[in-house]
Amino acid sequence: MIIIDGSYGEGGGQIVRTALALAATLMVPVKVFNIRKNRPVPGLKAQHLAGLNALKELTEAYIEGGYVGSTEIEFYPKIKRKDRIIVDIGTAGSITLLLQTITLPLIRRDRETYVKIIGGTDVAMSPTLDFFRYVILGNLRKIGINVDIAVIKRGFYPKGGGEVEVIFHPWKKIKRYNFIELGDIKRICGSIVASKHLKQREVAEREYRVLKDLLENQFPNVEIDIWYEYVDTYSPGNSITLWIEGENSIIGADALGERRKKAEDVAKEAFMKLLKEYNAKAGVDKHTADNLVLFLAFSKGSLKTSEITNHLRTNIWVIEKFLGKIFKINEDEKIVKAI
Repeated sequence: MIIIDGSYGEGGGQIVRTALALAATLMVPVKVFNIRKNRPVPGLKAQHLAGLNALKELTEAYIEGGYVGSTEIEFYPKIKRKDRIIVDIGTAGSITLLLQTITLPLIRRDRETYVKIIGGTDVAMSPTLDFFRYVILGNLRKIGINVDIAVIKRGFYPKGGGEVEVIFHPWKKIKRYNFIELGDIKRICGSIVASKHLKQREVAEREYRVLKDLLENQFPNVEIDIWYEYVDTYSPGNSITLWIEGENSIIGADALGERRKKAEDVAKEAFMKLLKEYNAKAGVDKHTADNLVLFLAFSKGSLKTSEITNHLRTNIWVIEKFLGKIFKINEDEKIVKAI
């Protein structure tokens, strides 16, 4: 059994997600204790529990400590059998963070797996759904990973209710890749999503105009492709996702609307985040790096990011608990290499 101290390093839910993903992929038992020990409310949240229960169903696992607030879990996977499940997080818990838990074990199967997930598509402290679709999965395709996501309904905090259908294709051809340089810009894209509650105030149109002006002024000779939509949701909400498609990789940024926060300020926030990542001259942004290392552990290769975050270091620490010392980190160059 692999034993993980959940209070190590960054000490958040990512430790649980990565540990469960690897346990279900390698079919080895894992125990995680001190889960989210240093958070204001320690223990499993609904999103973590949903990931645990999804993998329990997919691998017929035996689990201990599977309840909201639990600070210690044990997970014993048995056999990879089911290939269709429905996961209802039950809150506005992040769908994209749940995807971090189940993507690796499901693409390492020998057949397609269908998962319907109900929860929050665009919520705080997690990538927006479009960031996961276009930035994270866009980069993962370069190493041979193919995951299809269909958006049925968007879900914002606090009621959630978003729905996505996901098909995980087997990772048959693993490609080694180096995400070191973005390369020449092919185009810059952006999605603006706003609930119909905000249509009268023209939130999406206002954000579109600001982003169009900022991006065209900063990148005058680059194709800019931004779109917006108003959607039916249970709770009012708004998200912006921006990404730069380079010759070699994709970098991105996102921002969420908030009560009493001007639409123009949300647009400027997303733009400034993207510009900061672009100016870092790295292959991937700091949030994508967190996600990529789990897959680089199997495909090998390297990445250069804008910042070696404590979150990234912690994720690497968890991975190496399962796979041994396989990463080299160059702090000065901000390069992580899987060997």
